[in-house]
Amino acid sequence: TNLIPVQHVDDASWIWSTTNRPVIHQFDDWSTYTMPVGSGDVEFLKFRKEFDVKEGDGELIFDVSGDERFYLTLDGEFVARGPNRGPVENWQYQTYSVKNLKPGQHVFEAVVWKVGIHSPMAQVSHRGGFVFSAEGAYDAKLTTGKTTWQVAVIDNVKALKIPNEAWEVGGQFEVKGRGPYAIEPTAWRDAVVVRNHAGMKGRGICGVRTVGWMLFPTQLPDQMESKIPAGTVKAVSRSAKWRTEHVYTKAETEDPLVAEFNRFFKDGGELIIPADTKLQLAVDLGVYTCAYPVIKMKGAKGARVSWTWTESARNANTKRKSDRSEILGKYLEGYGDDFISDGLEGEFSSPWFRCGRWCRIDIETLGEPLVLKDMHLIESRYPVELESSFEAVGDARFAEIRKICARAMQMCCHEMLFDCPYYEQQMYPGDSRVELLVLSAMSRDDRIIKRAIEIFELATRD
Repeated sequence: TNLIPVQHVDDASWIWSTTNRPVIHQFDDWSTYTMPVGSGDVEFLKFRKEFDVKEGDGELIFDVSGDERFYLTLDGEFVARGPNRGPVENWQYQTYSVKNLKPGQHVFEAVVWKVGIHSPMAQVSHRGGFVFSAEGAYDAKLTTGKTTWQVAVIDNVKALKIPNEAWEVGGQFEVKGRGPYAIEPTAWRDAVVVRNHAGMKGRGICGVRTVGWMLFPTQLPDQMESKIPAGTVKAVSRSAKWRTEHVYTKAETEDPLVAEFNRFFKDGGELIIPADTKLQLAVDLGVYTCAYPVIKMKGAKGARVSWTWTESARNANTKRKSDRSEILGKYLEGYGDDFISDGLEGEFSSPWFRCGRWCRIDIETLGEPLVLKDMHLIESRYPVELESSFEAVGDARFAEIRKICARAMQMCCHEMLFDCPYYEQQMYPGDSRVELLVLSAMSRDDRIIKRAIEIFELATRD
């Protein structure tokens, strides 16, 4: 009874939809209660809360988290992705502030999803949930459990078969008819509380170890969120079969569509793909990249765009990787996502970042032309840079080698450290020990180092 809440987010409740889930309103017997974990089904939901801002309401400070992942916008503008990964007993939340919010109506929207066995192996989950808390004048207006948020099921995202080489980094997804972030549902309902606030004021048990999420403020900055070009098209095939590995010829590297797509990637505008057309693009990113693909298109109901990622093209004869800058006589195989047009204008993306040096983009139209409005990438990684200096007198090669090494470290540095981003995305003690030493010699930022040590310490607890 002498314990009191120390963080505002513990005064918020976790919410979800009634769809396929038991509804739990309160802890009637907290000593014996166990939370249903769920079946591992793919669930994408969109939460929405309109609120009114009055003169004198002041700065908006809020906390947010979700299980497994969330994508948050305010008045349609991107705010954050998250949460930063951690075990259920150390579930992370992020805090943001908005100054000078103009009086009038505003709206928060959050796409939250749980994909079970289709998630990356390192992704921990308790069950689907979303929590949001706001301070001061915004508390009663926005805090989940104190006010009602609306929720809608996003039913146009389907998990595809996980390729053998990608089973540890998560599944491929098919998005049909816009989304998952830009979708505009119509069938809204009231969200329901699936776990009451941790403080439970008035019940006399504040401070106990409750079942499920135990929230902690993240120590890490947000991941990089930088818009970058979609790469350089090096070949276009008009004969490749849909979503299959195709060996590129010299004629395909000289196809006029190569220049046309590169102009579109660089300058924007629109690019029209005729009806009844099949194309396969070999796209060189120029440097190893971790990013979310983004495509905007309209028209051509049923048209498909498949965006596949790989580290390198493979030699058609040996099946092996070699010089990553070459595509002639090679093919691209990997994993990625499919985007299917519903005929309306919309934006498509992936629920998890993809990575590699090359992309294979397959495009297929049916009886109508497809209008491509935009294709770009959102680079995602931990914002660590090469701050240190090293000079090898008489040998200039070391300067270039250090750039390669720094890029490799950046690609393996996200919400946690990875042994590699393409194949496993796991944080092994042996690999991490080396990475921590590299990071300490590379940058002044020691936050990801401390977090890695903390995650290992948490993992050793019984």
